[in-house]
Amino acid sequence: MTAAQLGGGKYDAELGEVMGSARAKVVLLVVLGGDRGDGFAMAVDETLRVGVVIAEVPSILRAIADSIEEQRKGAN
Repeated sequence: MTAAQLGGGKYDAELGEVMGSARAKVVLLVVLGGDRGDGFAMAVDETLRVGVVIAEVPSILRAIADSIEEQRKGAN
């Protein structure tokens, strides 16, 4: 599978591994405190329109953040 890749390139190898093993159309990898520092990488399958996917990322991240907040509140 060929994919458009975005990000700083620090974690492209790991990104490729996840894309392949999960057979995903889109992968967004966020690394904090990694051996190459903090970073992110994103891959979008070539069959998708990259611009459309990128436009959806902020709302997806907000939904993830909201879910984390709710889970944290429930744990207290």
